[in-house]
Amino acid sequence: MDIKISEETVKNTTKCPRNFKCLTDGRDMCPVDKTSGKVLFLKENGYKNRDCPYLISFGFTSYICTCPTRYEIYTHYKI
Repeated sequence: MDIKISEETVKNTTKCPRNFKCLTDGRDMCPVDKTSGKVLFLKENGYKNRDCPYLISFGFTSYICTCPTRYEIYTHYKI
């Protein structure tokens, strides 16, 4: 699948440690459970990269993702 995101989103994703690998390798994306506003709640223990600056601990075993690129991928492609 060819994933495309807006230029504005690319500019807003300033802290990506993986050089936008999620756009070319869907296996690198954290699985989303649900969304609220511009925050993605990840499936329990579903985070892929603990060193991602957009990954925030939420409780004991849950995480949220605030990455603009991941949010746009999820809202446009439902993946």
